[in-house]
Amino acid sequence: MIPLDVDQPVLATSGEAALNHNQQLQPSSRPATSEDKLKRKSSWPPNVSGEEDEHVPEHRSPSSSPSDAAERVEPVFLTEDSKVGLQLSARSLRKVPERSTYLKEDQDLHYLVLNDNNFEGVPEDVAEYRDSLEVLLLRNNQIFQLDLAVLSSLDHLAVLELSMNSLSDVPVGIARLGGTLTQLFLNNNNFQQFPVNILALHNLQVLGLNSNKLKDVPKEIRRLNKLQVLGLNFNQLSSVPSGVTQIESLTKLGLSDNKITSLTSDLKHLVNLKELLLDNNNVHCSRPGVLAVKVGRSRAIGQSVVRNFNRDL
Repeated sequence: MIPLDVDQPVLATSGEAALNHNQQLQPSSRPATSEDKLKRKSSWPPNVSGEEDEHVPEHRSPSSSPSDAAERVEPVFLTEDSKVGLQLSARSLRKVPERSTYLKEDQDLHYLVLNDNNFEGVPEDVAEYRDSLEVLLLRNNQIFQLDLAVLSSLDHLAVLELSMNSLSDVPVGIARLGGTLTQLFLNNNNFQQFPVNILALHNLQVLGLNSNKLKDVPKEIRRLNKLQVLGLNFNQLSSVPSGVTQIESLTKLGLSDNKITSLTSDLKHLVNLKELLLDNNNVHCSRPGVLAVKVGRSRAIGQSVVRNFNRDL
């Protein structure tokens, strides 16, 4: 079973244990730049890309060579529940190596990590693992369009990481993943409008849309009634989306670094909410009956605790 990604389940650097919250796949050896810090802040909710927030990978050009750290990583690893994963990040790949390069003939692949490469789309070779693949990570590539012929063939895909690419739309065929997909990460892409076709993914529990250019979110987002973690930080929202306040299953909601000036009393409907991120907006005060959020303080909404986290860049 793939854990709900609210505390950043990450994959192991060795071929043994996995999903260890304190491990990272590829520690960065260079000092953090201001751009890194911006990406770090906009990555909430935490993703399954294998990097902790303290180590944001460098966005490399196609001519970049693989890092020494990537070369030292053992490609094949086992998760704690003995599922097989393949770690091929930061190798300047444009094509997935043949199965026989790393796997035994009788091995099923469940986790495929292809972060920090040069893929311009979801590689066709991924379809070879259609009967077993559960987690596909393609963070920080050059993907501008999704090939749903490949994705829809993955009968067991639960986690799809596509952050830090060049996507501006999600095609309607994404609905074919509605039966299995529970975590979708589209942070740091080029979305100027909310990708409405993802509303057909009725089993989503985690959705990351941080660091795009969204000005609004359709009311229909309430259809995602299993959603527990929603990241909308670093967008251009002027208010708390009304449809979001109707998703009672939400436990974490990120709205930091938008243009929000006031809060709505409809937040009281989020009875399971544990964290509400609102820093770097222009919320000054609230009317009676509306939650007052102050930096460093907590207030109750129903049985929930809502925090305003004040983080530095």
